[in-house]
Amino acid sequence: MALRQLKHIEIHNFVPQTDLIVWCETMKTPENIGGIFRTAEAMGVTTIYWRNPQHDLRGQTVTTIARKTNRKIKSIVVQDPQASLMALKSQGYTVAALELTTASQNVYEVHLPAKLVLVVGSESMGVSQEVLALCDEAYCIPMYGIHTSINVATALGIGLSALRSLEKKL
Repeated sequence: MALRQLKHIEIHNFVPQTDLIVWCETMKTPENIGGIFRTAEAMGVTTIYWRNPQHDLRGQTVTTIARKTNRKIKSIVVQDPQASLMALKSQGYTVAALELTTASQNVYEVHLPAKLVLVVGSESMGVSQEVLALCDEAYCIPMYGIHTSINVATALGIGLSALRSLEKKL
C-alpha cells in the first residue's frame, strides 16, 4: 500500500463530546505558552485561563510559536485563582490537576466528566498547593523513565489526548 500525506483541506476534524477548559499556573517561557495554545486548539479546547502569564499572550513571539492559534482560543488572565476556579465549579465544571499527588488517577483510566477544567502547573514548580486545594481530582501520566516530570506543554498534549480518547468510550 502506498501512503500519501493528506493536505490540510482533506483532513476531517472530530467534534468534541466533552467541554474542556485549560487552566494554567504562571508560565514563564513563550515556547510553553505558544505550545499550550497550539495543542489546546488541536484538542478542541475553547478557553484557556492564564495565571499571571510572563509574556504577552498576543505578542509576536507567542503568536509565531502558536501558529496564530492564540487568536482562535479565548484567553482569560487570572489574578485570583480561587475566584476563577470557584466560578467554573459553579458552572458545573469538575476541576482536575494534571499533577503527581497522593490521590492522582491514571489519566488514561479516569471517568471523564461532561465539563472539565484541566489545570497544569508552572514550568518549575508544577501545580501550586493553593490551586491543588481547589481541585476536585488529580490525574497523572504514567511514566516509564527515570524522571518524574516532563515539559508542561508536552504533558498537556498527552493529557488532553488521553482525555479525548476516553470520549469514544462514553
